[in-house]
Amino acid sequence: MNRTQFTLYSEKRRAERAGAFMIERQDATHFTLNQHPYVLVADHRGAFDPAALADRFSTVLSKYDYIVGDWGFDQLRLRGFYAPENRLYTPERGVATIQDYLVEDCNFGCAYFVIQNEDVQIPRYLNRSKKRAGNKDHTANSRNHEKGRPKRRVRRIKSGKRTHRVTERK
Repeated sequence: MNRTQFTLYSEKRRAERAGAFMIERQDATHFTLNQHPYVLVADHRGAFDPAALADRFSTVLSKYDYIVGDWGFDQLRLRGFYAPENRLYTPERGVATIQDYLVEDCNFGCAYFVIQNEDVQIPRYLNRSKKRAGNKDHTANSRNHEKGRPKRRVRRIKSGKRTHRVTERK
C-alpha cells in the first residue's frame, strides 16, 4: 500500500467514523463522551480539543482509568493507563508511568492532556480453560470406556535413532 492509497483509506475511515462519538461538556473540566463521564485532569499547552478527541476515540479506551492524548505532527495519539485498584493493572501501564511516557515516547515539548474515566468499562473475557475444567467426564477416552471400549495407550518404542509410536488397547 503506497502513501496515496493509505491517505485515501484513512480519509474514508475518518468519514465513516464521523459522528460516532459525541462529547457534551458540563463545565471546564467535566464532560461526557457517549454518556460516560470523564474529567480533564491536565491540559498542557491547551491540547484538549473535544472534536479531535471524539474523532480519534475508540471503545477500547473505555477500559482505562486515565487516557493521555498527545499531539505530534498534527495528529492526536491516545494511550490508556490503569489505576492501581483496577484488576487489569500492570506496573508498565500504571498511572505512575504517565510522566515516563510523556518524556520517553512523546515529542519533546509536545502539547498533551490527561483525562480520567469515571465510569471504567472492564471487558469480560471468556476463559475457556476454566469453562472446560468441569467437563472432564466428556473426553474421548471416557466416552469410549463408558461404551465398553477399552482405553487406548500410546507407547514410544526406540529402535536405533528412530522413535515409533504404537497404539495399544487395554
